[in-house]
Amino acid sequence: MIFGKIAGEQAANVTDEVTDEASDKYNGINELADGDKVKDIKLDKDQYIGESNAGIGGKLVVRVTYDNGIKNVEIVQDHESEDVGKQALKVIPERIVKENTPDVDAVSGASATSRAISEAVRKALKNVKE
Repeated sequence: MIFGKIAGEQAANVTDEVTDEASDKYNGINELADGDKVKDIKLDKDQYIGESNAGIGGKLVVRVTYDNGIKNVEIVQDHESEDVGKQALKVIPERIVKENTPDVDAVSGASATSRAISEAVRKALKNVKE
């Protein structure tokens, strides 16, 4: 009981106050303002857009270059976390191009981001006209 009293007294003594301001942006991106920029993405011959909302941060958009196989996967818009999610944004597109399929192994710890990239690539590939 004595230690509980001492702990309570110490907790009640506020010595440092934290003054952080709330931010209306997530990872420097405003979802409402950036949401319509998908229409502005430039597409060259054999390039297709795919989107997914399965990631951690919201919409993820890819531009896929397809010419008798997946030649390139670019992340053109994302709202993923700054830590492990960013690693998946680099690794998964490389795996998809190397294996020529969106069905690749996820990055450990970033399975939601990995699935979102794969889903967006699948949606882009549905627009391929062979």
